[in-house]
Amino acid sequence: MHGGWGEVLFYSELARCLGEDQPFYGLQAQGLDCCAMRPKPIEAIASYYVQEIRRVQAHGPYFLGGYCTGGIIAFEMAQQLRAAGEQVGCLALFDANNPDRPPRHCTIAKRIRLAVDETSGLSPSEKLRYLMHRVTDRVKWEIAQLRKAIYDLIEWLYKTRKPDDGGLVPLKLPVWIILQRAQSEYKPRIYPGRIVLFRAAVSDGYEWADDLGWTEVAEGGVEIYAIPGKHGTIFEKRHVPVAAKKLDACIQAALNSRVAR
Repeated sequence: MHGGWGEVLFYSELARCLGEDQPFYGLQAQGLDCCAMRPKPIEAIASYYVQEIRRVQAHGPYFLGGYCTGGIIAFEMAQQLRAAGEQVGCLALFDANNPDRPPRHCTIAKRIRLAVDETSGLSPSEKLRYLMHRVTDRVKWEIAQLRKAIYDLIEWLYKTRKPDDGGLVPLKLPVWIILQRAQSEYKPRIYPGRIVLFRAAVSDGYEWADDLGWTEVAEGGVEIYAIPGKHGTIFEKRHVPVAAKKLDACIQAALNSRVAR
């Protein structure tokens, strides 16, 4: 399932590393095509995607996965499939946190220590590139927050306008805002199966629980793997082979378990 921006092409290296004999489907958000995506809860998004995958494969076992917001959508899809009597062979979440358990910001001192740790052993030119990357990430984050505030204001003005105001067109919110809101409002229920969690080994400036908050809603427990990189870099080509190898092992274990039965 797509991440918070609605796209799936970042999975291409993961799909390649899993091998040509492993089918791999990526579900992109509706709002990235010519059709607008209307605000809807995670449950409704997941229900639509369940219908789509069952067009390809009518019955389980299903192997579901997703990064960030996509992990939360995959979790809800697994809930709905299990409730329908279908088998979920593997539910893999890539650095996706339980939205009911938000993280805390790291202190400034801890952020400095993390930055020092990340740059130890780098050459001066590499340290400069690292610094520029961090600055760029921060600028992008600030711009995203500003855009969100502007869209919130526009939406409020649209909703509170009088019927005879005229001059305003129906509001089309960006996909990432719709998904962000859906994620923040989602309340995970107890999942009767097991979760495989792939979490970034490098902190992104937040203090997360080791299990990203999933243990309390996973009756079958949480299997945790640390993978190289931080939240925004785990699917870079240099990091993906580690995650792919561990994911492939999980898929094979699930298949072997089914054959053994």
